[in-house]
Amino acid sequence: MGGKTTRRERRRNLIKMAANTAPPAAAVDMAAIRVRGEAMIPDYRDGDVALYRRPNEELVLRPGDDVLVLLNEPEGNLQLLLRRLVRWDEKTLELRALNPRCPPICEHPRKAVLCGKVLCRLTAPSAPLAVPMSAPGCGPAPPVCPARDNPPPES
Repeated sequence: MGGKTTRRERRRNLIKMAANTAPPAAAVDMAAIRVRGEAMIPDYRDGDVALYRRPNEELVLRPGDDVLVLLNEPEGNLQLLLRRLVRWDEKTLELRALNPRCPPICEHPRKAVLCGKVLCRLTAPSAPLAVPMSAPGCGPAPPVCPARDNPPPES
């Protein structure tokens, strides 16, 4: 018919479009946090952003995964830590920092709350690289973000 669309029709079309482009459920379970400190050098630097997935029934943790853990310290303080998972079972939570100057953490799991599993990191562009990313003895690097490492071609 080729006539003009009314305001109501445009609104209805926008609502339909928004409903069809809702993010997948997995995206809703994701969040980001800015890294502070040097405990995870060389893989994470101060100022990097870690994209993580919040815990749910589908989240599988394996030794070597980088995790965010809320730790209840003896003084009663809560501390949010980004560390590499070594072991987490009924009796022991063992985490390690990649920086050898930072001591490993070995606690009872009741003192910790899993906040998420790190999926990738976004490097802070202005932060100088203090240690090469492939430093020996630090284990495998975390997964990379395809959007960051493979930017779309310029048109």
